[in-house]
Amino acid sequence: MSVLDSFTRPIGKLPRVVLCESFDQRVLRAAQALHQHKLADVVLLGDYEELDRFAVGYRTDLGGMEVLDYEDDKMQRGIRSGLSDLHPSGGLDPTDPVVAGAWLVANGLADAVIAGAATTPTHVMRVYLKLLGMADGCATMSGMSLVVFQSCPFVRNRMVGLADVSVVPEPTVEQLSDIAIQSAASYERMTGVAAKIAFLSFSTMGSSDHPAARKMADAVALTSSRKPELAVDGEMQIDAALIPAIAGAKSPSSAVAGNANVLVFPSLNAGNIAEKIIERFSDYRVLGPILQGTKYPGTYIPRASSAEDILDQVRLLTC
Repeated sequence: MSVLDSFTRPIGKLPRVVLCESFDQRVLRAAQALHQHKLADVVLLGDYEELDRFAVGYRTDLGGMEVLDYEDDKMQRGIRSGLSDLHPSGGLDPTDPVVAGAWLVANGLADAVIAGAATTPTHVMRVYLKLLGMADGCATMSGMSLVVFQSCPFVRNRMVGLADVSVVPEPTVEQLSDIAIQSAASYERMTGVAAKIAFLSFSTMGSSDHPAARKMADAVALTSSRKPELAVDGEMQIDAALIPAIAGAKSPSSAVAGNANVLVFPSLNAGNIAEKIIERFSDYRVLGPILQGTKYPGTYIPRASSAEDILDQVRLLTC
């Protein structure tokens, strides 16, 4: 099945998950696997007969999965009513399946929504911000992926979180702190392991006095003051964060250096590029991303995702 089998299986009632672009072959294959392995109660969107024809063509089976026709009159009335309550609605289209999926979750009719197989991450996030809203006390949406460093001889932690890889192009000190706190909570929820957070830079522990390095050090100080129970340190280079032998030379007094399992990048450029390099040019698996900071669970499907990637995203989002 998946690299997640060992630590993220649902307990009790299965999460009810909406997969918005239900006519996509990858989405249908992921839906069938989630249903067959009892990992989620899947909700697909569309006309049943039309969707069934697609499923047969893709050699998948809708049996046992719920299909909601989001364009039928009753559901459209509910969505339109919900959109009319938004100030402003932002021009959201009630016949957009991403809007329909987010509306279901926001109204307690499903537990999580995943979209993006047929649209851009920017569109998905815009819809989520309008309909899912931000969690109480949270001002920043961000994205975190997990890298599985399987059989890596020099990295201590098998699972390492990367953030932000999705949302904030040039985060402020306050946003970097938000991203770290969100990512620590997500990492601990998904793995059951206490987070150790490294704020990354080209500098390690003041080796450069450049404003970009000081910004990361300031984010460490702010995060420590907001959440003193969290293990955070930096600024530090990525090798000092992950490799004990290098940490011993560059930052011997740090409890995080060499032991980090959550990496906070200084910009979206850095985080997204690092994620793609690991995903496409190494043998290590990248899971996710999941979105963080919304009031209700939702994430987007990168357009290059496979059916297995989508399955893993559902499991990360709902575990």
